[in-house]
Amino acid sequence: YKAATKLAPRTSPCPNLAQKMSSAPVSMIEDLSESTWEGRYGLKEDPNMTSEEIFTLGLEHLYGWFDKQENVEKAKELVLRASRLGCHCAMAECAYKGWGEEKDVDKAFKSYSELAKKSNTHAMHRLGCYWDFDAENVDPKEAVRWYRRAAKGGHISASYNLSVAYNFGLGVAKNPREAFKWCSRSANLGHRSGQHNLACAYERGRGIASPDEEKAVEWYLKAAKQGHPKSKYNLGICYLHGTGVMSDEEKGLEWLMEAAASGHVPAHYQIGQFYLNHRKGSEARKEAIKWLWWAQDKGCPNAAARLMSLPKKEVGAFFKEKQQAVRTALTRDFDDLFMLHPDILKSFANIYRNRGLIVRKETRRCSRRSGNSSRSSSSNSCGANGGH
Repeated sequence: YKAATKLAPRTSPCPNLAQKMSSAPVSMIEDLSESTWEGRYGLKEDPNMTSEEIFTLGLEHLYGWFDKQENVEKAKELVLRASRLGCHCAMAECAYKGWGEEKDVDKAFKSYSELAKKSNTHAMHRLGCYWDFDAENVDPKEAVRWYRRAAKGGHISASYNLSVAYNFGLGVAKNPREAFKWCSRSANLGHRSGQHNLACAYERGRGIASPDEEKAVEWYLKAAKQGHPKSKYNLGICYLHGTGVMSDEEKGLEWLMEAAASGHVPAHYQIGQFYLNHRKGSEARKEAIKWLWWAQDKGCPNAAARLMSLPKKEVGAFFKEKQQAVRTALTRDFDDLFMLHPDILKSFANIYRNRGLIVRKETRRCSRRSGNSSRSSSSNSCGANGGH
């Protein structure tokens, strides 16, 4: 608290940081000698917030900090509000993102450069992003320089980006220990990708003396609860194989289903494999083929190979059901066809073509019509990544 009182007025966008930090957990302020964390301690919206606090809350929603779900629309709303109230960093962010005005990266770069001179860590982080992704001639070394300055000032996403740089040797020599250190810092402050990468480091023993599977599961769970698809998938695999946790097939399947619902293609394949290997009966095999079919349709080569290894009669029966579904749709009123997403229609057309079957002219025409009707396809479609 004394460190916060001394350092907050110099670097933090929140004028009342020191007072609020008095109620923060000890673990949150124990590293204040190196970092003031710039007031990011899980803000909650309240009518008395300053423009800087509103902007900080917007960042929390934008990046999913402090266990918040990533919500770009909410972040945009808050950043625009802070900009209208005169927050210079929010104005630069609006120019960088193209929120409320035309996107102008060069204008944002100039604004961030000025703010960085005043020790604004978000501006430092954005300068790192500029040299990493947006500059005409990207400069990884310059990006790392700004990421490091921002991370030492407590910027969560900068800590994560710095860990990635050390992990892959981008603009700096590979250093697993440094990667683990900065990844751990971002993870402890609720960065979901940092939590996932930290779990992977524990599982594989990167940057530490030896693997720790129990710690890996702990961090996979934290990232999964924040909606990280790969963490959901890895957590499902851990439960299925009893890695770092007691084996539990039902929990494993539950997390794989969550990952599949988030669009993670390997999860579709693993669910298919689960029904083939762990469930008996014709219904289980039909369910397995359904999931494998969806996985191969999304480009999973393992799923395609697994389907080829199954008896042709079983796969053929499932294919005929799908074929009949399209034929049934074609016999209904034309408007009902929009209930089938255009991507699904095209997918069926590709399946027919690959199987050497004749593609009906109605299917092709309806697929084109569906693709050209933005209103219908957006309001009535089930979505290419929707339920199965």
